Amino acid sequence: MKTSIQRRLIQLNQAFYVQFAASFSRSRTVLHAGIMESLDRVSPFGSVLDLGCGDARVGRYLREAKLSPEPIVYVGVDNCPDLLSVAPPEPGGSLKAPVRLHEADLGVAGWSQCLGNNAGFDVVVSFSALHHIPGQDLRLQLLEEIRSLLNPGGVFICSVWQVFGSPRLQRKIQPWSEAGLQSEDVDDFDLLMDWQRDGRGLRYVHHFSEEELCGLLQAASFEVVETFYSDGQSGKMGLYAISRHK
Repeated sequence: MKTSIQRRLIQLNQAFYVQFAASFSRSRTVLHAGIMESLDRVSPFGSVLDLGCGDARVGRYLREAKLSPEPIVYVGVDNCPDLLSVAPPEPGGSLKAPVRLHEADLGVAGWSQCLGNNAGFDVVVSFSALHHIPGQDLRLQLLEEIRSLLNPGGVFICSVWQVFGSPRLQRKIQPWSEAGLQSEDVDDFDLLMDWQRDGRGLRYVHHFSEEELCGLLQAASFEVVETFYSDGQSGKMGLYAISRHK
């Protein structure tokens, strides 16, 4: 995929989340079962970096979940300031003060500079975010940067939509002409999907097979520990992968 197309797709998604931040946040009042299950599988842990954190709902869940005997350091990163400001989780409960939220574009190399000296995490999570990064090269670049932030033996959890396993998601697929592009401009299994709450918007999504996702993680020198499906009425709307820093 051409770099110019990658930037257009990143800008398309950025514009979507700026326009629909409030309605998007309202649509995510309940945490997906797969998120809770994956965090439970890797607990206990002392620190979490949440990439594509949105309104930091994972942080609010961790505050109450009691997954570790000691308070958890929670840091979130997202490129949408409107989502970051919706309802930041308060320290207390199972969250150690201070809770830090940073604005950065995960599609740009060096995004982790926003963390300053706060690198070195037990767990990094990226729920429903990796599929918004266009192009194999940018996805691999992102994963390699994530790996550099993990403590030795640390765990990376990611989830991606299974569009073709969900009739509801399939109905959202739109022709690329809606975004002024052609199918030849993008990669195989790249999709344009619409949103119809409080107006109409468009987002870029890449559909991963389990084989492709595991291959990408292994190319970034992760050891894939396990994968599983969860979420939605079918229980297969999301593909989750738990990987370890070798």
